[in-house]
Amino acid sequence: MIPKFRRLGQSFSPSESRLLLVSALTPLDLDLLDAIPNWRQAYSTVVAFITDSFVVDWYKWARNAKKLDAIFVPIESTIEATRNATQVPVYFLPFGADCLKYSKANTKRWIDVIGYGRQPALIVEQLEQLGNGNPEFFFLRETPSRGSFESIRNAHFRLLNASKCALAFDTSIVFRDDYKVSILTPRWAESFASGCVVAGACPLDGPKVFDWEGAFTDVPTTGAGALDAILELLSDDEAILRQSTRNVMEMCEAHDWRHRIRSILHCIGSPIPDQLTKQLDQLEQRVVLKS
Repeated sequence: MIPKFRRLGQSFSPSESRLLLVSALTPLDLDLLDAIPNWRQAYSTVVAFITDSFVVDWYKWARNAKKLDAIFVPIESTIEATRNATQVPVYFLPFGADCLKYSKANTKRWIDVIGYGRQPALIVEQLEQLGNGNPEFFFLRETPSRGSFESIRNAHFRLLNASKCALAFDTSIVFRDDYKVSILTPRWAESFASGCVVAGACPLDGPKVFDWEGAFTDVPTTGAGALDAILELLSDDEAILRQSTRNVMEMCEAHDWRHRIRSILHCIGSPIPDQLTKQLDQLEQRVVLKS
């Protein structure tokens, strides 16, 4: 149930050309728009990024969805159903990462493997057994979950920046009974941006979005051969450094959140703000320095 939120007091002239971009977990969270008095009249263009776009059936209760000018979703297979449910233009927008703040390719990585998100139990068990009492191998299963949002995110990226390999598994493959939709969640973009090599089971949209050589290393989800595949990946330090640098460069070139925002503005025909252009130029400079 969506709680009632304090209404915001500020209002704007309907004659002003104003854009409102909303990020919502589900379609029902669009009810938050009602905290802005006369929000539809106050903004000339209102668009939303729905992160859990697989809950298409929920649009029947999301009364504000049909008032939007466009909807962006991170799961390409949900575009048609979302468009049919809302009669609003719908576009594919993959998750990105804040590369200006968190991207790093370096050689000082003391965590061999970090488990990002849900992991197959057998693989976790094998990695924990390998690391138990072994000073030559360190496996970190959990990512930070306590503290303020900012402190959690900073700690999270510090650990990713210190990891050689990030394990990431498509939940629809590993947990077939609970997840029916393949989702390219933020764990892939954030792992690439942090300079990790990424191993696991890739979502369907993965190779289309992150399309450079070596981006994904497949690991058997049943555990048979999984440990061997991970150890083989970790055995070549020079290859890890090359792939780490490549991952960071590719993310800075095309997959920062600023690139995603530019895509939104292009789709709806809005001008690119000077500040966004300046930050995109900073990302381009990082690409030039790493190439």
